Amino acid sequence: MGSVDKDGVQIPVLMKNIVLLVLDAASAAHCSCYGYDRQTTPNLDRIASQGTLYENAIANSLWTLPAHASLATGEYLHEHRKLDWDATIDNKLVRELRDAGYRTVGLPAIGHGFEQPFDKYSIDPFAGRERLVSGPSLYDDFIEVHNRLAKSSAYRRWSGYIKQALTTHDPRSHINGAYKFYNRKIRDKKLLRWKDFGTNKRTNKIAEKVIESNDPIFVFSNLVETHFPYKPVRYAQEFLPDDTTRDELRWAIDASFLDGTLCSEGFTDRQEEILTALYDAEIKYVDECIGKLYNKLSDSGVLEETVLIITADHGDTIGGGGVYGHRGEMHPEITEIPMIAHYPDSKNKNINKYVEFKDLYEHIVSISNGNIERLSGSTYGITEYYGLDTQHVNLFANRKL
Repeated sequence: MGSVDKDGVQIPVLMKNIVLLVLDAASAAHCSCYGYDRQTTPNLDRIASQGTLYENAIANSLWTLPAHASLATGEYLHEHRKLDWDATIDNKLVRELRDAGYRTVGLPAIGHGFEQPFDKYSIDPFAGRERLVSGPSLYDDFIEVHNRLAKSSAYRRWSGYIKQALTTHDPRSHINGAYKFYNRKIRDKKLLRWKDFGTNKRTNKIAEKVIESNDPIFVFSNLVETHFPYKPVRYAQEFLPDDTTRDELRWAIDASFLDGTLCSEGFTDRQEEILTALYDAEIKYVDECIGKLYNKLSDSGVLEETVLIITADHGDTIGGGGVYGHRGEMHPEITEIPMIAHYPDSKNKNINKYVEFKDLYEHIVSISNGNIERLSGSTYGITEYYGLDTQHVNLFANRKL
């Protein structure tokens, strides 16, 4: 890579480390650096004040797999057509980085082919938390049935569950399904004593990988703490109403998982207040872990050789426009995501134009070629959703910036 001098000799590119953190289901509307009235992201605020805040970042998908396919290819959903969990992602981004000479490390919670080009990749870092053995989970299959038959009668839904169980022959799926049911219904009811889903350990590992690497390194991580169900390690009591009862917290665990997946309606104002408090606490805990990572890179002197990008694949909403979760309907709290970056020049500069999640593909490839320029943005951003029963396309355009 690099340009050629007047004698035809290759001029090497000064390659920077690249760290990409994708928060799962984190809405810009709940980040204080985007104007939220709660101090949920003091560390992201600090990083943004020293780097770049993309003020109008748009998710291309309402859920994870199509979003990551857009990241891996730079394409919209209607171009890559990776629209369900059976899809296999062609990760052109990581292949480009490997060809450029980067060591590539992935520490996410998504497989589906996304992992294949990485030099080192952890597909299922939560085995033991969500699964007893590596493999599928019948519990997850039940959620897909629940989504598909959401508007059907209870009889049809239960028939669907039974049919799914009887036609699933992989014993690993039944073992993992039973274990996940135990987690959701019994172990996770130890209120306000919930365990980290891996974010603290993972951000520590990222710092270690970047600091110890002798070669330019690309590290990708999907941080799932901010995804439902909302079970924050810390900060819940900072945001919860003082009179929150144990029964209300028990309800919130189930509601944030099943109703969030379904995008159902009908929560009371009090219930929305409790769910919002738990969601905000999740975001603040992830912010704490990112702050520690940032400090470690800074203290080691590696930060100024590193591009750090923090974003989300999509957001979440708790009652916005009668919508819950992030699948089923369009809402700005789902489509508008945080995007914050530290670049080695350390100049503070906010970008007011629209940028899209898929833009990170070309942006990161450009950085690997030595072009440390910020995304310039455009006048619109597009979110597509091929939903439970119909296609929705949301075009953010002609809005006053």
